[in-house]
Amino acid sequence: MRELYSYYYKLSVLNIVLIGIFLPFISSLFLNSFFQLLNILELELFNISREPLVTIVAKNLLWFIVVPVILAPLVETLLYQYLPLKICQKWLRRYKYSFCIAIVLTSIVFAWRHGPTIIGICSALISGTIWCFSCFVLMRKKRYPIFYTTLMHGCYNAFAITFNGLNGQNLWG
Repeated sequence: MRELYSYYYKLSVLNIVLIGIFLPFISSLFLNSFFQLLNILELELFNISREPLVTIVAKNLLWFIVVPVILAPLVETLLYQYLPLKICQKWLRRYKYSFCIAIVLTSIVFAWRHGPTIIGICSALISGTIWCFSCFVLMRKKRYPIFYTTLMHGCYNAFAITFNGLNGQNLWG
């Protein structure tokens, strides 16, 4: 983990952002193909009804873009990446692996929030881990972690919306 952190820390902010945008997207494409091959793409692990929100958002194109590309990434960056890492930084500093534990736990919660399908959970677990780790490195570099992590997440969502619109496939589950 230390080697990964050292490598990541040496990267420029632009490279961190590009990795944070494209690695989750490529992993989602891979997972999508893999689960299609296994024919379990739409397997639901738990039952969550999202129909009302989808109906409200789909009625207004502006909200269809603003919510998943700007608002949701900002709120999720604060809740699932920045604030848990800040809490660890303030109160759990003396524990050696507190940041690793925070990254893993918040990524699991982030993934659970993006369920109920297995593709949604797996894709969100990978992207959430990448974004949380990126946020951690950007916090250490003092390089606007909220802004850049939100940018990564928003760009990923914009790519996913475009990809879904062009191919009719579901990246989010």
